[in-house]
Amino acid sequence: MTTGLEGFTTEELLKIKAGDVSGLSTEKLNILKGILSQSLDIDRPAPAPALSQPLPEAPTQRLRSIAQGVTLGSADEMEARLRASVTGEDYGKVLSEIQGKLKAYQAQSPYEA
Repeated sequence: MTTGLEGFTTEELLKIKAGDVSGLSTEKLNILKGILSQSLDIDRPAPAPALSQPLPEAPTQRLRSIAQGVTLGSADEMEARLRASVTGEDYGKVLSEIQGKLKAYQAQSPYEA
């Protein structure tokens, strides 16, 4: 089986490995281009990168989604204000937590949300 590199000297191959192709003829550059296009299969689109870990399933936020609709989008602020006044938590942090959960649920289940 031939690789197409038979016409190259050891010195040329070492220079190519180091990234230096300055001393190569046009013919040898075309040979390299052909080898690379075959090995990389340039005409084929690259596959989408796979996620290393699946996203964790977001807990359902059905009640919050319904409340958002009924209150024209202000249920998250009302819940945050109520929780902050009862528990003493920071309103901004509570609101961010609620909105984050709603967004995660909407991203995971857009038709249900």
